Amino acid sequence: MYFKPRRFVLKNGVEILIRPLKYTDKKELINFYSELSDKSRIQLFQDCRTLEAWRTMRIKKAELYTDGLIVDFKKSYSLLAWTVDEKKFKLIGDGRFFLDKNNKKAELYLVVHENYRNIGVGSALLEMILECLKQLKVEEVYCYISKNNESMLKLIEKYGFNREDHEEVYLFWKRL
Repeated sequence: MYFKPRRFVLKNGVEILIRPLKYTDKKELINFYSELSDKSRIQLFQDCRTLEAWRTMRIKKAELYTDGLIVDFKKSYSLLAWTVDEKKFKLIGDGRFFLDKNNKKAELYLVVHENYRNIGVGSALLEMILECLKQLKVEEVYCYISKNNESMLKLIEKYGFNREDHEEVYLFWKRL
């Protein structure tokens, strides 16, 4: 599947570009995940590891994502959101999905830089991911969200996902 990069204008007037992950994004991706706050870390992983251990783990995962192990367009896909600036592009969001072995279901994963939340980055990433999944004829998408991740809960509910209550997280799912 080929994905054509697309530009969006956010609620605050900032222009962003969403495009697939490239091998050359490795440094920016590692920096993006390394800069996440403790609050974001906990919301993403529901794990109380030390920040340094978490950063090490995320850097290793980011390296895997960009070294061809996760950039396997048959089973996973990553779309990155970048600010569009004349001088430099800045990575502000990562949206991914991981297909099951039958390519019928996909797990969704979204993270947006703290300074760019609630202005449309997550919506743009989610829209693009849902379009990709429909092209792939995936039947259902799901994600797990921390109960205290208000921004993500609001976003997912806006797109009509069903919710199941679990101990520390909600499971959201939607038929496509």
